Amino acid sequence: MIGPKIQGMRERILVYGVHGAGKTYAFLSIARLLQEKGSPARMYIVDCDDGVPRMLAEEFPDLENIEIRPAYDWQTATAAMDEFTDKAKLDDWIVVDMIDKPWSSVQSYFTEEVYGKTMGDFLLEIRKEAKTPKEAATAIAREQMWQIIGNLYKDWQKKFIYQNPAHIFATSGLSIVSRDEDAEVRRLYPGGTMPAGHKRLGHEFHTVIQMRKEQSGGKDTYYAQTIKDRGRRPFQEEQVTNFALQYLIGRAGWRLSR
Repeated sequence: MIGPKIQGMRERILVYGVHGAGKTYAFLSIARLLQEKGSPARMYIVDCDDGVPRMLAEEFPDLENIEIRPAYDWQTATAAMDEFTDKAKLDDWIVVDMIDKPWSSVQSYFTEEVYGKTMGDFLLEIRKEAKTPKEAATAIAREQMWQIIGNLYKDWQKKFIYQNPAHIFATSGLSIVSRDEDAEVRRLYPGGTMPAGHKRLGHEFHTVIQMRKEQSGGKDTYYAQTIKDRGRRPFQEEQVTNFALQYLIGRAGWRLSR
């Protein structure tokens, strides 16, 4: 068996990086470690990128402790989260692979429900009618849409971050920290990159790690850099070969029990 050093202590991990940086491999390595050590815990995966099944087939074909639900729009993302938060128990894991994608899909959901248009068509129509970009921004602000969209997204996040006993793990793409970001965001990401999606996404997690990949001589090498992780030894551009062992055992202090 394997578990956290303090019973009931929850992991809240966000790993971000470009495509192919090792994010999906990181959480599947946790599922494999749990299975190898005889843990009854299960991993429930909300797959927003349709990338997990291929990874399972090619590198983790023997995993039996996971369930996956595709989440290709806001409705399927909310349905998957409702199902998994009902199922998940202490020591289980809920994973959202590419959590930045629901932030985009909730915006389209809002405009489709309110205006009968996709977000792209809605914004295009406003811009066509406005004489300047400033007028377009003013017209969008008048709709007061971002407060509603933000609350929809926060309610969805709340279900798995705060309203269930399971550990959570999320992945996201990478975006550049713009000069317009507030000081708090720029302090958290001094390296100039941040998780894609909602700009305050990283604030919801105890652990935020950036991963990247280097290719040399036909070989892929993966590296991790800790952005925040209070009280634990950080990754400092460290090569990652087994995230579960290097993080849960090596940094979080998870223990094997008889």
